[in-house]
Parts: sequence; structure tokens; C-alpha cells
Amino acid sequence: MTIIPTSIILVLAYALGATFATGVPGILLIFFTLAFFEIAWSGIGLAAGLATKSQETVTGLGALILIPLMFMSTALVPLEFLPDWIQAVSNFNPISYTANAVRALMSTGFDWNTIIAAYAVLALLTAVTMGATLYQFRRVVK
Repeated sequence: MTIIPTSIILVLAYALGATFATGVPGILLIFFTLAFFEIAWSGIGLAAGLATKSQETVTGLGALILIPLMFMSTALVPLEFLPDWIQAVSNFNPISYTANAVRALMSTGFDWNTIIAAYAVLALLTAVTMGATLYQFRRVVK
């Protein structure tokens, strides 16, 4: 599900003048990073769906969590432009870590500290969300 929208966005970005400092390897790593984020994030919806058995609840919960986190991240605004309290939230926000890694891959190169930090946060989020999904799945199949 991530490949098509990411491809469209990257092609449009390139058409509008964006450059890719890391070339093809960086573009592939962008795809991998966003797919990793999607796997980590999908566990929230899967766990909620198994717990509630309600598509409406999953959709509402997803919007309730994703939209505020998006606006309290560095995906749309540089960290230094955010109010202090949002900067504090952004420092723990997985969307910020993912956006920073993708931004580095596009504009500054292979900033491994940023990329590894993003992967560490995404690995932790994946463990938590997929752990919750597994727990809910076991409850449903009993």
C-alpha cells in the first residue's frame, strides 16, 4: 500500500524540482523507511479492529491519533518553528523520526544517525503495535 503513493509523491517532487542527494540507493531506502513506518503504524488499526470488531472505531481512532501527531511532528514544519511544548512532543513522535530520515535521504545524504534513530523508533513502535495485535488476535481466536 505504500509503494504507489510514495512513487507518486516522489515523481511529483522530482517534477517540481526536488533532487535526491542519495540517488537511487537513497530512493530505495525512502521506500523501505516508509514501508517500515506503515508496518509499525498498521498495528494500531489491527489491534483496535480485533478489540472492537468495528471498522468505524478503527477509522475514527486512526484519525484521532494520526492527525494530531502529524501536526505535532517535523513532517510539515521544521522543529525550531514549533512551540516549545510541541517540540517536546515531536521529540517522541515516530512521524518526526520518519520524516527526518526521509528528509535527510532527499536533501543532505546518508545521515546515518538520523536514519538509525528512525529505525530504532520504528522497531520499538512495531514491537508495541504488533505485540498488541498479537495479544488481541489470541483473545479473538480462543
